[in-house]
Amino acid sequence: MNRKERRTAEKLMGKEAAQRANLMLSIPEKCLTCESKFDKKSKEHATTWFVEVFESQKRVDLYCPACQEKRTK
Repeated sequence: MNRKERRTAEKLMGKEAAQRANLMLSIPEKCLTCESKFDKKSKEHATTWFVEVFESQKRVDLYCPACQEKRTK
């Protein structure tokens, strides 16, 4: 997201919402643990992969379904 888009988003949504949107746009391209690739254009990946957002650390973690299942056990 470039500077102009960020400023427009801040005006429309407010500063906090714009910061959250920036975090969600910075989703990694692969799973954090097994490094399998995440296809941002795939509807299946969008509905089955797990995203963890840490606002205080400004970090976004991405997990594939298999790794998420291992994490919950």
